[in-house]
Amino acid sequence: MWDVKPFLDQGRLIQVLHDYGQSANVWAVYPTRLAHSGKLRACVEFLQAHFAQLSI
Repeated sequence: MWDVKPFLDQGRLIQVLHDYGQSANVWAVYPTRLAHSGKLRACVEFLQAHFAQLSI
């Protein structure tokens, strides 16, 4: 539900099936040659922190 959280927070959407949910995996896919990139590592760490804050 992380993709609709802003709409839930604004009241534009409501959750109707509170007992049901579905997990969603987010993958960072990148070429092997970028495995040691500092920019890539910073981006992945940012995304991890961002999605960890979403408590849905």
